[in-house]
Amino acid sequence: MTDLAAKVDLLFAFPVDDEDDDRDDITDAIRAAGFDDAVIGFDTPGVVELGFKIEGKDHEALIFAAIDAARWALPFATLREINASFVSQRGPAKLSVSM
Repeated sequence: MTDLAAKVDLLFAFPVDDEDDDRDDITDAIRAAGFDDAVIGFDTPGVVELGFKIEGKDHEALIFAAIDAARWALPFATLREINASFVSQRGPAKLSVSM
């Protein structure tokens, strides 16, 4: 089995105060969880979006490991959506789940 490259987008909802002070803390927590290269979006109030690329042999394990790390970083958040695109020797594949 060859390594798979995956682009994963996770969409989390989280409680937000009226102040934007939480964004720095949330960004620090996400970086501390190992998402050093993640694109972090706060475009929608009450939602943080993570986009990143991961590689490994088992695409399901990749997704669950990413979700576990994100939940560790954002224990107060609720996972709302997962979008993943995989590229392997067999060709591209896509997974999309909304909660």
